[in-house]
Amino acid sequence: MKIKLEVYVNDEYFDDTPDLAYVEIDKAFIERIFFLQKKLEEIKVDKMSTYEGDVTFMQETNEGEEEHEDFRYECLMLNVYKGEIDWSFLIKHTNISCNLQSLYVEELKRMYEAMTCPIEDLPTMVNEENKNIQAIVKERLSESTCS
Repeated sequence: MKIKLEVYVNDEYFDDTPDLAYVEIDKAFIERIFFLQKKLEEIKVDKMSTYEGDVTFMQETNEGEEEHEDFRYECLMLNVYKGEIDWSFLIKHTNISCNLQSLYVEELKRMYEAMTCPIEDLPTMVNEENKNIQAIVKERLSESTCS
């Protein structure tokens, strides 16, 4: 499932960046985050980074629609902290760094629960406030009615 995250530029004078990014989040990705979280605790460090992630950048138009942004970047890093994750990258041919909106581990746990719980338990999650979890529940429920 792709989730939408905001893009933050770490330079007050540079604004030629996309507004949004979509990243792919699936069970294997979340399980990897859980694994890296345990390793953080074991080796007693605050942050671990890895070259990982599939990001699609989008630009919001004046009409509120989204269109694909052909954006050149390098050094996309997944950063894992004790209670959250984010992605960072450099704008190609500059030293300007950017970050994507953080995802909290608690949210990832709820997403994982929605991805792995028995179908009969999904209706209890329909009223979930988190839009990402709502999308997972709807997708799983529609798959179960199609099969």
